[in-house]
Amino acid sequence: MQGGTTAFNLVVLPSLSFSGPVSKDNVERTAEKALGKSTQAASDFAVRLKTHLVASFIEKDDERYFHTAVLLAPDGKVLGHYRQTHLDPTESAFLTAGDDLPVFETSIGKIGILLNDDFRFPEASGILALRRADIIAAPVSWSGQYGSRLQDAAGLFDHPYAANTMVFWYAAAKTAQAYTVVANSVGNGCLGSSGVFTINPIDSLEIPVVGSIDNEEVVSLKFTTLGNAYWMNQSKLLGGRRADLASPLVFPATSKALQQWKSSPGFEIDAWAAYKQ
Repeated sequence: MQGGTTAFNLVVLPSLSFSGPVSKDNVERTAEKALGKSTQAASDFAVRLKTHLVASFIEKDDERYFHTAVLLAPDGKVLGHYRQTHLDPTESAFLTAGDDLPVFETSIGKIGILLNDDFRFPEASGILALRRADIIAAPVSWSGQYGSRLQDAAGLFDHPYAANTMVFWYAAAKTAQAYTVVANSVGNGCLGSSGVFTINPIDSLEIPVVGSIDNEEVVSLKFTTLGNAYWMNQSKLLGGRRADLASPLVFPATSKALQQWKSSPGFEIDAWAAYKQ
């Protein structure tokens, strides 16, 4: 995210950028406290770049190990931590799942964080939307273990996504109406494809950006949170979830609402004949 007087307002690094891949065999060697070396290195980067920054590491808390992300302010201060809540079977053998999906207040908007297999569960990004995240920051190490490429109809988008767009990252942004900034590694089996996924991908003036599969590069996009007049936004999305506005599955024949509906112009009762009991 770019803007203001700084080069960047938010930088997201791939998961475990400072330790490299972690397994059951080396988790003890790579683990550190919440304010350990990785957090210090990330803090130094944030200060040098004068930006908010998100990175992840293996955290040790007593005898438990977590995949933890840290959010830093431009002055290097820690704004919050997030522990990955959804682990794959391999990770579950040596990591503990977190139990919360926090959203952090910052000067550039509310930021939520997802890590790796969190994207397999749409409820995770859905909770961040309910907590009104403007941005979802996602350090990942994706090698194709979940999800697939986006299959879009030709001509659907004003600005088509790249052929290697990962559908879960794209979907999280659209269904949560939160700009989703994903940083994935390249090499060692990881498939790159980092990107900034926009909230209105079909006819947006914000052209989405997706990186390559195997080249190390910086992927960036300028956008403004809550600064648009799109046909859909997070407020409208959440308003549609109100149970008190939903129609019941069955209307009593004497229902005033049903009688009003039947008398409305264009209503055709024969269209419902097949559903009569």
